[in-house]
Amino acid sequence: MGPKTEKLIEVLDQLIKILDEDGQSHWSKWMRQAKGCIQSSYFSGIEKVLNAYGGMGSFNDVCLKKVTRANENFSELQGKAWSLATEIKREYESNT
Repeated sequence: MGPKTEKLIEVLDQLIKILDEDGQSHWSKWMRQAKGCIQSSYFSGIEKVLNAYGGMGSFNDVCLKKVTRANENFSELQGKAWSLATEIKREYESNT
């Protein structure tokens, strides 16, 4: 597992914690599944992260119910997850 993948897992952990604390069970479960696939070295986990974004009702449309100091960086974490997954996908596709 490369450093970008390890960083993505860290970001997903942070997102999952915030989502759980905010009662966002759908997206928490989604990111847990993606993380599990990534940790098992399945590329489908990267695709699952990327599939969460785009379109109405997607992950980038999530509005937290409880805004606290701990989750003020939620939007930044969303962007990091997208960026890392995109970079990993690009590298994967250039090596296949």
